[in-house]
Amino acid sequence: LQDRIGTGYVYSDKYIDKIEAEKEFKDYLGSQYGYLKKDINTKHLPFRVGTWDKSWNNNIIAIGLSSFFVEPLESTGLALFQSQVTKLYDILRKNTIKYRESFNNHTLNMVQDTVEFIELHYSLSDRKDSKFWLDYNKHPLSDFQKELINSFIDPDKIFNESTIIKLIKRRSFF
Repeated sequence: LQDRIGTGYVYSDKYIDKIEAEKEFKDYLGSQYGYLKKDINTKHLPFRVGTWDKSWNNNIIAIGLSSFFVEPLESTGLALFQSQVTKLYDILRKNTIKYRESFNNHTLNMVQDTVEFIELHYSLSDRKDSKFWLDYNKHPLSDFQKELINSFIDPDKIFNESTIIKLIKRRSFF
């Protein structure tokens, strides 16, 4: 794989159609890596984001991508998968299934935490070069996101372990 790169372009068909997205992607690859548009083969992979309300239902436990899908970067999926496995291991070590609800809540909370983490990155962008970014700049921050930002920008707050504990209160932060 030394003669090519693995890369992708994530877009919402609410803001751009398939043909324009492919053109933008090929333009980017040409300007950044010198690829010729005629040499670039693309694949469109539609996906839906979300999570099951119950990752553990009766005698079936959905883990990883069978349980949730937040975004197409592997790192968040791997981290969430690891968190689920660790939680399940702790439950099974206790030799009980009465913690099914705890596992389901853990999964829902960690997925929500990840969504808020990703949203925060988008919210802090200064981009205004497309309808997507103009619309996203109107997206309201959650109370948690506001509190997290204020912890970093308020010079009177000391960001230490007690601040982190206060911020994450109910949060799973896997």
